[in-house]
Amino acid sequence: MQEQTTQHPRIPVNFIDRGNNPRKHFDEAHLNDLANSIKQIGVLQPILVRPTDNGRFQIVAGERRYRATILAYGNDDSVTIPVMVRSMSDEEADRAALTENVEREKMSTLDESESAARILGACKGDRDEAARMLGWNRTTLDRRLSLMYAIPSVRDALRNDEITLGHAELLAVLRKESQEVALSMLMKQEKRPSVPAFKDMLERMALSLEKAIFGKEGCQNCQFNTGNQQALFTETLTAGNCTNKQCYDQKTDAHLEVLAESLRDDYQVVRIIRPGDNFTIIPLRADGAKGVGTEQAQACRSCQNFGAAVSAVPDKLGQVYKDQCSDTACNVRMVAARIKAETAAKAPPQTSAETPTKATGQGGQTESAKAPASNAKPARAAAAPASLSNAVKTYREEVWRAIFKRVVQRADVVTNRAVLLAIVLHRPSVLSSRNLSEDTAALGLKHTETNVGKLLADCLSLENAQLSAALSHVAASASADLEIQHITGILETLEVKIEQHWQLNADFLGRLTKNEIDALCTELGIKTVLDGQYAKLLAGKKDDFVKGVLEIKDFDYIGLIPKAMKWPKG
Repeated sequence: MQEQTTQHPRIPVNFIDRGNNPRKHFDEAHLNDLANSIKQIGVLQPILVRPTDNGRFQIVAGERRYRATILAYGNDDSVTIPVMVRSMSDEEADRAALTENVEREKMSTLDESESAARILGACKGDRDEAARMLGWNRTTLDRRLSLMYAIPSVRDALRNDEITLGHAELLAVLRKESQEVALSMLMKQEKRPSVPAFKDMLERMALSLEKAIFGKEGCQNCQFNTGNQQALFTETLTAGNCTNKQCYDQKTDAHLEVLAESLRDDYQVVRIIRPGDNFTIIPLRADGAKGVGTEQAQACRSCQNFGAAVSAVPDKLGQVYKDQCSDTACNVRMVAARIKAETAAKAPPQTSAETPTKATGQGGQTESAKAPASNAKPARAAAAPASLSNAVKTYREEVWRAIFKRVVQRADVVTNRAVLLAIVLHRPSVLSSRNLSEDTAALGLKHTETNVGKLLADCLSLENAQLSAALSHVAASASADLEIQHITGILETLEVKIEQHWQLNADFLGRLTKNEIDALCTELGIKTVLDGQYAKLLAGKKDDFVKGVLEIKDFDYIGLIPKAMKWPKG
């Protein structure tokens, strides 16, 4: 059936490479059935591919049809398959591949768990959003993600149907050494216990008080401490366990939250990482194979996605991981940009085919243009701007709008009217009667007056200077509702300098994390000025850090404006 016609283009199968398919297991019998079907009626639905840099194509969705076609006809230039070609990023391709596989023949639960973990990473750890994308409820997502922590022997037992999914999910939340012991106990039983019975057994055996991260003062004489019930249990995973799982989990979660809270003054984002969150964070590195470069790493430290993680994973319970990026897709792009720039810098310079240009040397003599010096600095990727935290965005917008209002109100008549005309031509609805009424109340104009004729009479009664003052507030009334890019655009057109209206202050720094303040001090040179005192301030309390930064003796703060507060270009 290779000669069948189709409205979609056909590409030789040997021009196509396999992609990052979330399905790891392909049932051989099903593939043979599909190959026989393709021999009879052809491939009825095209596979989805994306072009790659080497002129080939990569499968996004449809690998079963691709494999079955090769099984039916072989792998040479004469064997083609219908395709839909679409340019997609790695993230878009991963999402499309998972959606395709979930909607078609059911994947194994293990394949689903890894795919769900990747989608969760793309959603920056938002489990509700990941569940929505997958068309699952939150409970299903959490159960699939829990399997990411299952040890290989548990995975193999599940794959071979030696244990049920419920058994595997219960085992996956244990420490890894405990998983091995519990699995061995489970496999020794000729008749596998039910999932509820196995859960009850594990809860009595697995909650080790020795390895608990919370304070155990109240556990010493507790009736649920197996150390006080030595004769009750013949098999345990560890000595001295808690048999009250609800209480144990509550105390553990409370302690994890205390650890997370202790980091929130320092980092923009702090997450408690649980099994299945494998792809939601990645260490931010400047150097090495997964480094983003020195300049980019510095820029990333002020990004809203830079932070720390507290582990709720059984074997690493309570461990803190600092300097983490929670936008893993962005991190991958920055690493790729750094590698691309370094590769370009190492490439030999291209030789122009044109006649070398002549330059006039000293004394008017003509000489060939010289090649670039061999000690020229290597090219490197320009640091991408950081994605600012919501606290910074909110603060600077408040400041920019206040500056706009003040500048427009105090502008000369011609400038004020020109701003008003520009706003009316753009969108007059942003002029706020509420703001205008508040600003003109001192002139005796009552915003509660509903009779326009009466309002006009009040306006006509004003002195010329009062009327002019009232009119100056009309354009300024747009400060609350005009889009922020137009606010800054007007300020830039009027050549307003932010340093004339704002300087570094405690309100601004108080809204930042210590890490953001550190990045700002590096940017503005304050870190160098403070020299030996800086490390002590950084290690101390945030309030003391802010005070130390703002009270440098004989230091001129005027004109010291961080990039985040400057008008955006364009």
